[in-house]
Amino acid sequence: MKKIGIFPLRLVLFPESAYPLHIFEERYKALISKCLQERAHFGINFMSNEGMKDVGCSATITEVLRHYDDGRMDIVVAGVKRYKLKSFADGADKYYVGDVDYFDDIDNSFNPEQLEKCVEIYNRIADTVKTIKIETIAIETISSNFPSFQLAQKAGLAIEQRQFLLESRNESERLIYLFEHFHKILPTVKTIDGINNLVKNDGYIKPNLPKS
Repeated sequence: MKKIGIFPLRLVLFPESAYPLHIFEERYKALISKCLQERAHFGINFMSNEGMKDVGCSATITEVLRHYDDGRMDIVVAGVKRYKLKSFADGADKYYVGDVDYFDDIDNSFNPEQLEKCVEIYNRIADTVKTIKIETIAIETISSNFPSFQLAQKAGLAIEQRQFLLESRNESERLIYLFEHFHKILPTVKTIDGINNLVKNDGYIKPNLPKS
């Protein structure tokens, strides 16, 4: 069990992903400033309409893009490790402090053909869309310990689907889920609605992850 500051957001952060954040609330200015000073991690949990999800991902700050005079910040964070939030309460600086248990996949093995099928259909989608630029993926460039999480960042998933993948502890299960998702949306991506669905909720950026 470990205590970390908790930042509830309408965001699902995946391990080994990068995401830009604008920090403007006083309590989260305090949290980010403390993490920068102590080189500490904090946790991001998806805040849904039903409340805060208990499975989240720890984050490290990889870059401060801008520091405003009033204390606001533009930063880039990288996802580190998943956890389950056991309890939380307001801390001294009014942001949440939670007790978390970190966890790994129960099974992170997968058939390489599963990944190849996912990348192939993803690239078919990327080649089909003409009105926006979607980069294709060369399978040899996938260096993530979690290929499914790398693919999921640009998959046009609804945020609830992202949370489902974050909570899954089986890499093969996640790849199968993504393949079925890509297969479902492929016929729609020539339409405006299909393209909008593909890019909605996308805010992930190319990661510049810290060396371990």
